[in-house]
Amino acid sequence: MMSVGVSQFCVEPEPGGLTEIFRTDYEHWAIYMEGGDVIHLGPPSEYPGAGSSSINSILSGRAEVKQQPLRDVAGGCRYRVNNYLDHKYRPQPVYKSISAAKEMVGEEKKYSVLSMNCERFATELRYGAASSRQVEHAMCVLIGMLIIFIMLIILVPWLAALLAPSKKSRQNQLQPDEATGCCIRSRCGDQWRGPPTATLSAWHSHLGSM
Repeated sequence: MMSVGVSQFCVEPEPGGLTEIFRTDYEHWAIYMEGGDVIHLGPPSEYPGAGSSSINSILSGRAEVKQQPLRDVAGGCRYRVNNYLDHKYRPQPVYKSISAAKEMVGEEKKYSVLSMNCERFATELRYGAASSRQVEHAMCVLIGMLIIFIMLIILVPWLAALLAPSKKSRQNQLQPDEATGCCIRSRCGDQWRGPPTATLSAWHSHLGSM
């Protein structure tokens, strides 16, 4: 009869497999044991069914290696076996992974999102090499956002300077001619205006005396 703790599996997985548990905002990882149990890294204050185990570890900075029924660790969340690094690393012998995991049960460890999280703990047991896909993805996103931010800092002032009228172009706006009183159209749209009234009167007097 299949254990309740492995009810989401079509068949009971082999011991030593990576078990991925889908929390609301992240994936929790464990090593599957025989009989429906898993060994995983959780906070010392974690209680069965806690859905935010890694969040509690982040807040407390501490974690404990625990062996618990998968049903309790999942707490109603969906889960699956996901040995996603088998193509990259050769899995260690099952007895070696299981033995190493059982020897650490009850140990308290310093928790770190980057260097010691639940995914790195589980992958190191299976492959002998710690890896965290979640952290790598988050780092790529942060680096991408940083690059975009730096580009905006560089490009925005450059575009503003490019689009703004230059000082030379402002000085090139022509002023009214002193002799005729006419204003030549400037690049900024000044309107044409004829000679002032005094100049027109002088021209009429000159024409009348001819």
